[in-house]
Amino acid sequence: MTSPLIDTLAGLDDADLDALDRAVYAEQARRLDTKLGQLVRTAVAASTPVQAHLLARPGTSATRVTFWTTEWDNGHFYDRNGHVQFSDGTALGPVDLGEALDEPLATKAKYDSAGEPDGLVIDL
Repeated sequence: MTSPLIDTLAGLDDADLDALDRAVYAEQARRLDTKLGQLVRTAVAASTPVQAHLLARPGTSATRVTFWTTEWDNGHFYDRNGHVQFSDGTALGPVDLGEALDEPLATKAKYDSAGEPDGLVIDL
């Protein structure tokens, strides 16, 4: 017995199936961007080097993080070592923002078709 969704998909013509595929891809990319933004904000807040930088500069806040690609034997992927920029114009990096970012950054590189060198900017 097949599911109703599978039966519905089987009944779609090529144009509708293609449109559905693009819509699913776009929704997955949107959800990944949201998740990545949340993870980066959490990692920046927990980063000892970032917090030390902020303590030394009262009134300053972290504004964005840039991740650069690294080439591996199986492709280019964003490195979890981010370059943090601050509202006073200073920067800090690379800062290891933790392994929780590894998988989402690898998936983002796939969605972006990342090459060398490519940067990913996450606004905080």
